Amino acid sequence: MGRTFYKDIRRIRPGHSILADKNGMEGIRYWNPDPERETLLESREEYLDRFRELFLGSVRKRLDTDYPVVAQLSGGVDSSSVVAAAGAIYNAGQNGLPDFRTVSGIYPGLDCDESEYIEAVMRRVPFDNVRLNPLHEPLCDGLISDIEELDSPYT
Repeated sequence: MGRTFYKDIRRIRPGHSILADKNGMEGIRYWNPDPERETLLESREEYLDRFRELFLGSVRKRLDTDYPVVAQLSGGVDSSSVVAAAGAIYNAGQNGLPDFRTVSGIYPGLDCDESEYIEAVMRRVPFDNVRLNPLHEPLCDGLISDIEELDSPYT
């Protein structure tokens, strides 16, 4: 199991689940990709369609919860893609989806600030966005409730 910055709290490694009982915990690997396995399709468009199908399905699975969902939106490609995919699922009008919002760190005036990319994503999705400037705001105001909604150590 991986480490977190919290004492006695461990991170579940990717592709693993945890089996816990009165005797302790055991990490169990449930996904072990085969590097020899190939997916051969006919065209570039088929690869794009297949990726889109798998990616949307993966995001949809993470929305199968009774609890609100909070996604960290940095403005980078990975988080923007996840939030945009979730937005497409919500915009399709699917019933029974949990409340969803995003949280972003912003750094106005610094080269690392990705506010313009965060804005571009937020214009296309039906979610609220909480923006925190850790350089000018107390980081704990509002963050504690967001961490509780994440239901995991915030990293």
